[in-house]
Amino acid sequence: KVKGDLFAALAGQALPGAQIDDLLVAGECAGLRWTRGEETGLSLLRFEGELLVQSWSAARHNGGGPWPNAGVTAEVVPLAIKRAAADRSSTHATMERYFAIRADVSRADELREMFREPMVVHGPGPTRVENLDEFVVRVKSEKDADPLLAFRADGVLCAGDRALLRWSYLKGEAVDAAGLTLYALDGAVVG
Repeated sequence: KVKGDLFAALAGQALPGAQIDDLLVAGECAGLRWTRGEETGLSLLRFEGELLVQSWSAARHNGGGPWPNAGVTAEVVPLAIKRAAADRSSTHATMERYFAIRADVSRADELREMFREPMVVHGPGPTRVENLDEFVVRVKSEKDADPLLAFRADGVLCAGDRALLRWSYLKGEAVDAAGLTLYALDGAVVG
């Protein structure tokens, strides 16, 4: 049985005063999009039973612009349960393909098949529309800009048509940057 109600309650305890705007549940993990005061953010939580054992969060100021589908709070738990019961194999396969492309930036042109044009990016910084060609060029040029820089997928939570990715950029063995990204998929296309 999906623990949507339990995870929503536990997430509320982990993020006191936060409104849960979106919830993903898979196994012992919960992914959240939340709002608290002037901040919005993403969190990935891992539980053992009812005990929170790991938490990763990425916050941004509300001035960054709106999240998509804001204000669905009343439907969060039923939607999380529906997504958790849905087949996630297509979402997981799409994310695995994305990781493979990011690991081999010479394949960056394949990203055009995977993302809707234009891309709407909800952070970091203000919500913006990004041209898909610009994204592909940026990914292709990562190794040229810094040969030691490498993208690493540290974990992914897939639930129905959503995926929450915990990622890092490594410079050699050291973590240069890290974050969370929430993907909404329509079939095998991020959009």
